[in-house]
Amino acid sequence: MTPTVTAYDVTMRVRYSGESTTAEGWIELDGERSDFQVEASATDRGATYTIGEGQFWWSEVPWLDSWFEEVWMAAASRVGYELDDPLDFDAQMRSEQEELG
Repeated sequence: MTPTVTAYDVTMRVRYSGESTTAEGWIELDGERSDFQVEASATDRGATYTIGEGQFWWSEVPWLDSWFEEVWMAAASRVGYELDDPLDFDAQMRSEQEELG
């Protein structure tokens, strides 16, 4: 069964016109909280995810990669990032549950 991200609080840093992304914070997978980090670059053509003590290449956790892409796109949209006019940005992304709690 594929885990589900049930809550999160992630600080994201996007540089070099979207070519490099780092993120850190925590996520809850099916209610269990773990430290979370991401390092992604277009040069490497992918991302490395660290959840707690485990480290995974994006292709090993496609469900997580898809979730993080959605969070990345939401952050980019919030700051006005567009492919035609790329910019560097920092964003704090929290789940709705965290914002309300």
